[in-house]
Amino acid sequence: MNKKPAAASFFVHNQWLIRLVLSCVFSATYASIMLLLVTPTYAEAVPGGNIASSVIRAVDIAKPAVVRIITTLGGRLTVLLPNNKTAIFPMSGGTYQIQASGSGAFISAHGDILTADHVIQPPHDATLNQFVEQEAAQDVAAYVNENLNPKVFWKSQDALNALNSGYFLSQAYYTNPISKVYLSTDYTGPIQ
Repeated sequence: MNKKPAAASFFVHNQWLIRLVLSCVFSATYASIMLLLVTPTYAEAVPGGNIASSVIRAVDIAKPAVVRIITTLGGRLTVLLPNNKTAIFPMSGGTYQIQASGSGAFISAHGDILTADHVIQPPHDATLNQFVEQEAAQDVAAYVNENLNPKVFWKSQDALNALNSGYFLSQAYYTNPISKVYLSTDYTGPIQ
């Protein structure tokens, strides 16, 4: 007779249970060590509300996780004028500064931020083009008045209407966007 000891039989038939228990023990040990090694972070402002209220305190503690993101990019406008001349605005060679605002949230302790793509990469769509045209309208009107000898003095609104209607064909170009992140710090105290 070839009998296996009862303990050996238990281990053979319950390997999955043993692996589960060992992985739980390992995970709990690892998490405990990580919590002991993490130093608390402190916010630098005064509390935002009644810290005796657990709800307000929880919101104050979580609020620094939300960030405001300001993205800045420059725009230039190339305009085809009626005399088949092309002019690039601003004529100084600079750009019209465009700022877009959005929000995001920290998703890790390493400073990774989650936000929508359009917050840091504003789409070069009709809305952005209209903004550049509006910024350039005064410069376009001044150029028309100085170089095209119109019968009537052009105002900024006249140039904007000519750009919007397609009387002046235009193409907007943009610089690479630069985003800056601003953190809210209403809560003071340790953040575990």
